[in-house]
Amino acid sequence: MIRKWNDILSHYEPFAEKSEALAGIRDLVAYIAKGPLSNALYGWTSVVDLCIVQTEVSYPYSGPLLRISPMGNGNVEFRYEDTQQKARQWHREVAPSEAVARLNNFLGQLGWVSGVLASNHSLQGRRP
Repeated sequence: MIRKWNDILSHYEPFAEKSEALAGIRDLVAYIAKGPLSNALYGWTSVVDLCIVQTEVSYPYSGPLLRISPMGNGNVEFRYEDTQQKARQWHREVAPSEAVARLNNFLGQLGWVSGVLASNHSLQGRRP
Protein backbone atom coordinates (compact mmCIF):
# COMPACT_ATOMS: atom_id res chain seq x y z
CA MET A 1 0.00 0.00 0.00
CA ILE A 2 2.49 2.69 1.13
CA ARG A 3 5.00 3.32 -1.64
CA LYS A 4 8.25 5.25 -1.84
CA TRP A 5 7.79 8.71 -3.30
CA ASN A 6 10.18 8.02 -6.20
CA ASP A 7 8.09 4.95 -7.09
CA ILE A 8 4.94 7.07 -7.03
CA LEU A 9 6.67 9.63 -9.24
CA SER A 10 7.52 6.88 -11.74
CA HIS A 11 3.85 5.84 -11.71
CA TYR A 12 2.74 9.32 -12.84
CA GLU A 13 5.41 9.91 -15.51
CA PRO A 14 3.57 8.09 -18.35
CA PHE A 15 0.31 9.90 -17.57
CA ALA A 16 1.78 13.41 -17.41
CA GLU A 17 1.75 13.91 -21.19
CA LYS A 18 -1.90 12.84 -21.43
CA SER A 19 -3.43 15.31 -19.03
CA GLU A 20 -2.59 18.71 -17.58
CA ALA A 21 -4.17 17.63 -14.28
CA LEU A 22 -2.02 14.48 -14.14
CA ALA A 23 1.05 16.56 -14.96
CA GLY A 24 0.14 18.77 -11.99
CA ILE A 25 -0.11 15.73 -9.72
CA ARG A 26 3.21 14.45 -11.06
CA ASP A 27 4.82 17.81 -10.27
CA LEU A 28 3.31 17.68 -6.79
CA VAL A 29 4.76 14.21 -6.22
CA ALA A 30 8.16 15.42 -7.48
CA TYR A 31 7.98 18.30 -4.98
CA ILE A 32 7.31 15.84 -2.15
CA ALA A 33 9.90 13.28 -3.33
CA LYS A 34 12.73 15.81 -3.61
CA GLY A 35 12.18 17.67 -0.35
CA PRO A 36 11.75 17.27 3.40
CA LEU A 37 8.15 16.10 2.99
CA SER A 38 9.41 12.77 1.61
CA ASN A 39 10.23 11.71 5.17
CA ALA A 40 7.14 13.29 6.76
CA LEU A 41 4.28 12.05 4.57
CA TYR A 42 3.25 8.63 3.29
CA GLY A 43 1.47 7.93 0.06
CA TRP A 44 0.09 5.47 -2.44
CA THR A 45 -1.86 5.55 -5.67
CA SER A 46 -5.36 4.38 -6.47
CA VAL A 47 -5.45 4.21 -10.27
CA VAL A 48 -4.65 7.91 -10.98
CA ASP A 49 -5.59 9.30 -7.56
CA LEU A 50 -2.84 10.15 -5.08
CA CYS A 51 -3.58 9.28 -1.46
CA ILE A 52 -1.56 10.90 1.34
CA VAL A 53 -1.53 10.21 5.09
CA GLN A 54 0.57 11.58 7.91
CA THR A 55 1.54 8.24 9.46
CA GLU A 56 2.53 4.94 7.94
CA VAL A 57 -0.52 2.68 7.56
CA SER A 58 -1.17 -0.80 6.27
CA TYR A 59 -3.86 -2.31 4.08
CA PRO A 60 -6.79 -2.33 4.57
CA TYR A 61 -6.94 1.28 5.75
CA SER A 62 -10.13 3.20 6.45
CA GLY A 63 -8.86 6.24 8.32
CA PRO A 64 -8.54 9.87 7.25
CA LEU A 65 -6.53 10.67 4.15
CA LEU A 66 -5.98 13.41 1.62
CA ARG A 67 -7.03 12.26 -1.87
CA ILE A 68 -5.70 14.24 -4.83
CA SER A 69 -7.50 13.53 -8.09
CA PRO A 70 -7.41 14.76 -11.68
CA MET A 71 -10.69 16.33 -12.77
CA GLY A 72 -12.25 16.12 -16.21
CA ASN A 73 -12.04 19.90 -16.58
CA GLY A 74 -8.22 19.84 -16.23
CA ASN A 75 -8.12 20.91 -12.60
CA VAL A 76 -6.88 18.96 -9.57
CA GLU A 77 -9.20 18.15 -6.67
CA PHE A 78 -7.99 17.95 -3.07
CA ARG A 79 -10.41 16.02 -0.84
CA TYR A 80 -9.84 15.31 2.84
CA GLU A 81 -11.67 12.06 3.50
CA ASP A 82 -12.27 12.10 7.24
CA THR A 83 -15.92 11.00 7.10
CA GLN A 84 -17.91 8.66 4.86
CA GLN A 85 -20.33 11.51 4.11
CA LYS A 86 -18.91 13.05 0.94
CA ALA A 87 -20.94 16.25 1.39
CA ARG A 88 -19.17 16.90 4.72
CA GLN A 89 -15.63 16.35 3.41
CA TRP A 90 -13.37 19.37 2.93
CA HIS A 91 -12.46 19.75 -0.73
CA ARG A 92 -10.94 22.27 -3.08
CA GLU A 93 -10.38 22.32 -6.81
CA VAL A 94 -7.35 24.16 -8.19
CA ALA A 95 -5.46 24.63 -11.43
CA PRO A 96 -2.58 22.13 -11.78
CA SER A 97 -0.05 24.95 -11.37
CA GLU A 98 -1.51 25.69 -7.91
CA ALA A 99 -1.30 22.10 -6.59
CA VAL A 100 1.91 22.53 -4.56
CA ALA A 101 0.63 25.72 -2.91
CA ARG A 102 -2.70 24.04 -2.09
CA LEU A 103 -0.86 21.08 -0.52
CA ASN A 104 1.29 23.41 1.59
CA ASN A 105 -1.79 25.33 2.72
CA PHE A 106 -3.58 22.11 3.65
CA LEU A 107 -0.57 20.79 5.57
CA GLY A 108 -0.13 24.08 7.40
CA GLN A 109 -3.78 24.34 8.35
CA LEU A 110 -3.95 20.82 9.80
CA GLY A 111 -0.45 20.91 11.26
CA TRP A 112 0.47 17.59 9.67
CA VAL A 113 4.11 18.52 9.15
CA SER A 114 4.50 21.70 11.17
CA GLY A 115 8.00 20.75 12.30
CA VAL A 116 9.14 20.03 8.75
CA LEU A 117 7.78 23.22 7.22
CA ALA A 118 7.89 25.55 10.23
CA SER A 119 10.44 27.75 8.50
CA ASN A 120 8.30 28.04 5.38
CA HIS A 121 6.60 31.42 5.86
CA SER A 122 4.21 30.73 2.94
CA LEU A 123 2.20 28.47 5.22
CA GLN A 124 1.44 31.12 7.80
CA GLY A 125 -1.94 32.78 7.68
CA ARG A 126 -3.27 30.72 4.77
CA ARG A 127 -6.43 28.69 4.72
CA PRO A 128 -6.77 25.40 2.79
